[in-house]
Amino acid sequence: MASESTVNSPSVSDSSNRSSENPLYIGPSVREQGSDLSWTGERTSAGMTSPKKLRLDAKGVAIVDDEEDLCSLFSLLIKNLGYRIDFVAHDGDEIVRAVSEKGIRPDLILMDYRMPILNGFQAAERIRQILPDVKIVVESADDTIKKEVISSGLYFIQKPFSMPTLAQTLRKVFEDPGKNPKQSS
Repeated sequence: MASESTVNSPSVSDSSNRSSENPLYIGPSVREQGSDLSWTGERTSAGMTSPKKLRLDAKGVAIVDDEEDLCSLFSLLIKNLGYRIDFVAHDGDEIVRAVSEKGIRPDLILMDYRMPILNGFQAAERIRQILPDVKIVVESADDTIKKEVISSGLYFIQKPFSMPTLAQTLRKVFEDPGKNPKQSS
């Protein structure tokens, strides 16, 4: 019989609260085995179906957020959507160094706006000098930066966001043939 798995985070309730009011409940029986992510169970309250396995040709995503719990949660959610996690950083400077010095080459970077050392916008400018075609999604609760982010050729997602919103955003960004979100309208 499958056991219940949840993410240990103060922002995610335990598995006993599976109601639709809790969009962060991940669902039954998540287990990671090497680079493969296996699922058992039914449709979750986050709208995912099972089984979902990571494909070898999956798109790579780097996650950048100064909150470690959010990095862990985003990693799990993004893997559950079938994408590969290429790198996790906790500030803008760390992802810039990973791209410039370690040769990290994600297809997409999901990056918080407000972080120590370099904010998401500053880091995106530096990353674009090295990887001009990388797709960058800036996440923020501050919607006053949305216009500036989009006019700079970056994508924007408003925090807090649900699993279906994240899934839709990633799908749209990956389907966009250009690197500039203004061109996808």
